[in-house]
Amino acid sequence: MGHILVLGMHRSGTSAVTRLVGLMGARQGDPNDLVPAAADNPSGFWELSDLVELNSDLLRAVGSTSTSPPPADLDWTADPRVVPFAERADELVRRFGSDRESWVWKDPRLCLTLPFWKARLPDPVVAVLVIRHPLEVATSLRRREDLPEEVSLALWEWSVRQSIRETSDLKRRLVRFDEVLNRPHQVCAMLQEFLTGVGMAATRPDDAAVDEFISPDLRHASFGDDDLADHPAATHEQTDLWNALREDRLDVSSTTSTSAWQLLRFYGDHVRVRELADELYRKEREIEAAEERTREVERAWRAGYARQDRRARDAAAGRTWDAVTAQVTPRFLVERVRTAGAGWRPRGSSADRWRQAVEWATGRPAGAPPRAGLVITSHEDGEFLPDLLNSLSRQTVTDFEVVLVDDYSVDPITVELLDALQGADGLEVFRLPRPCGVIEARNAGVSRLRAPVVACLDADDLVAPEYLEATLSELDRVPSAGFVYFDYRMFGTVEGRVRSPDFDVDRLLDDNYIVASAPFRRRLWEEVGGFWSGMWRGFEDWEFWVHCVARGWSGCRIPRELFYYRRRAASRNSAALAHKEECAALIRSRHPELFGSRGRAGEMGGGHSTDRDPSTP
Repeated sequence: MGHILVLGMHRSGTSAVTRLVGLMGARQGDPNDLVPAAADNPSGFWELSDLVELNSDLLRAVGSTSTSPPPADLDWTADPRVVPFAERADELVRRFGSDRESWVWKDPRLCLTLPFWKARLPDPVVAVLVIRHPLEVATSLRRREDLPEEVSLALWEWSVRQSIRETSDLKRRLVRFDEVLNRPHQVCAMLQEFLTGVGMAATRPDDAAVDEFISPDLRHASFGDDDLADHPAATHEQTDLWNALREDRLDVSSTTSTSAWQLLRFYGDHVRVRELADELYRKEREIEAAEERTREVERAWRAGYARQDRRARDAAAGRTWDAVTAQVTPRFLVERVRTAGAGWRPRGSSADRWRQAVEWATGRPAGAPPRAGLVITSHEDGEFLPDLLNSLSRQTVTDFEVVLVDDYSVDPITVELLDALQGADGLEVFRLPRPCGVIEARNAGVSRLRAPVVACLDADDLVAPEYLEATLSELDRVPSAGFVYFDYRMFGTVEGRVRSPDFDVDRLLDDNYIVASAPFRRRLWEEVGGFWSGMWRGFEDWEFWVHCVARGWSGCRIPRELFYYRRRAASRNSAALAHKEECAALIRSRHPELFGSRGRAGEMGGGHSTDRDPSTP
C-alpha cells in the first residue's frame, strides 16, 4: 500500500519513530532482516541490514561516506559507478516492498542517498522527518564516534536541508524527538492521522506497548532551544535552520552553507588519508616481519659459529648462566633475613617459612602488590642483559617486581639466557610469539605488573642502586606528579652526563628531555591507553609524557644521576632521529587542544635530549 521513509540525521531519534510506525502496522522486516541492537542503542535500530549495506556501498562507490556526503548540487546518481547498484536496489524493493502492505524504510544514510532511492520506490511514497536538537546530536556522536562538534553540526545541517529538498514533492510530516519522549501518545495520534490521510493503513498502537518502548533513558543529553545560538561551534545558518524547524516550518533554503560543505569534505579527506596511512602501516609491518624471518635464519646460522667462542670467553671471565641467575634470585631476601638476628622467628612448613622471609625482608604481606614494577624489553640483547640484572639486584629498595619481555629473540646466546632465567624468583620472562616492536612489548609488560609505580628499561640500560628508592620517595612526596625523572650518564659510543631541566610543559612540547626510563604511576598508563602504537617509528615515550600532561598530570625532577644510558652505533633511537619531524607532527595532530592552548601549533623541536651533545660533569 505504499512506502514510509523515516528520515533523519544519525542519533536523531529515527529508531524510536520507526518503531512507533511499526507498532501502527507498517512492516519492518523479520528480526533476522534487521540490524541487531547494540550497547549504544539497546532498544534496536529497526533498519534493514541489506538497506544499510547497500547505502554504505553506494556512498563508497562515488567517493563518499556517511560523514562526507556527495555534492547536493550535482546529479551524482548519473555517475556510471552507480549503475551496478540499481539491480541490488530493485531486488531489495521486490523483497521488502510488497504492494499489499505499507513498509517503513529507515537508515540515516537515506538523507544522503535519497535521490537514488526516489527513482526506485513505486508510489505512493511519504516521508516522516525526525528532528532533534543539533547539540544533542553532536554530543551523542562525540560520545559514540569521537566526531568533532563542528563536523556533527555541519552534517546535521546538510542532512536536514537535503531531506527537506528531496521530499518537497512528497507528502511529509515533521516530528521532534523531544516530543516523542515527552508526549509519545500524542505523537502516535498525529502520525496515525497523517498516514491514514495519505492512504496508508495505520492503527492506533497499544498504549502499554508504547509506554514500554519509549523511555526517558533514550535521551542522554539535553539542551534548551536557545542554546545553539550561543554555542561557539554553531554557525548562523544552522541556528536559523533550527529556529525554523522549532516552528514546524519547512519553507527554508535547501542549500547547505559553503562553510559546512567544505568542512565535511575536508573531514572526509582527513578520514580517508588516515585509513590509507593505517593500511600502509599494516603493510609495512608485514614486510618487516617477512624480512625479520629472513634475518632469523641468517642470525641462527652465524650464531652457531660464535656460540662456542662466547662460552669459552665467559668461562675465562668466571661468568656462567648459573651465576647470572643466582644474582637475580632473591639473594637480598636471604641476606636480610640472615642478618636480622633474633627479631625473626620462622615457623611452620618450608613454604610458610619462605613466605615469612619475604614479608620480613620486604615489609609487604604476601599477596599484596609490590611498591614498584619494572618492564625490561629485550631483543637479541643476551650480551647486555646480565649487567642490567646485576644492577637491579643491588637496589636499596627490595620490594619490586620485574617482567622481562623478549621481542622474539632467536640468537642462541639470548635464547639460552632466557631459558636459564625462566622461573627465577622475582622475575617473570614473557616471550612474544612474533616480532612486535618495543611499543607492544612495553604495553604487554606493564599489563602483567601489579605495582602502582612502573618503569620501562631497555635490556642494555643500567641503573644506580638508589634508582627506585629515590624515585618512589619523590612520587610519595609530590602526589600531584604523575612521573619522575632525573639526570643520567651516557656511556658507550658517546659519553658524558646529561643534566635534565626542571619540569616545564612548554619546554616538553618543544623537546623530549625526559628519559624513557622515568618511573610513572600505573594509572597514567591506564588513563592514556598505554604507549601509542602510532609512534612506531620512535619517540613513543615523548608522546606518552605529552599525553599525560594533556590529562592534567605533571612531572618532577630529581637532580641526581640515577640512570646510565648505553649509546650504540646502530640503535632504534638513532634510526628514529631520521623521522623526528614526522613523529613531532603526529604528536601535534593527536593533542591539538594542548598545543593550540599554548600557541604551539607550529613546529616542535623533535629532538631528544639523549641525542644531543651531552654536557660535561
